[in-house]
Amino acid sequence: MLQARRDGSPHGRVGSRGTPLGVGLAIGALAVVAGTVVVSQLPAGGVWLRLAVLMVVVAGIGVVSRDWIVAVVSGVIAFFFADGFVENTMAVLSWHGLRDLVLLVGLVVAGVAGVVVGETRAFVLARRGYRGAGS
Repeated sequence: MLQARRDGSPHGRVGSRGTPLGVGLAIGALAVVAGTVVVSQLPAGGVWLRLAVLMVVVAGIGVVSRDWIVAVVSGVIAFFFADGFVENTMAVLSWHGLRDLVLLVGLVVAGVAGVVVGETRAFVLARRGYRGAGS
């Protein structure tokens, strides 16, 4: 069920920055796709380096969005892209047991850690009285 927006209109859930959930998810998915394209240019032998880069991308999504749902869903999407394009080729999804479970949890935790960093940064800036650009 959709929650009412903070302004009272029932147009869907709004994230912590006032961005609708669907927009945040779409931007997160696009960032994951862009990160996968960048990762595909790295050396083929460095699978863990490629996965670390995807974790940084997911953490960045968390920092920017400051929305738990966007970060977790982006982590899951990144897992499917990592499994299909980084570990395997031609979008073949397969389960490798504990290795894939660790990857999935790592990507989700990276997104959640990004949200914590983003919220902490926003809190510190608010305590210092920073109002943002243009104010």
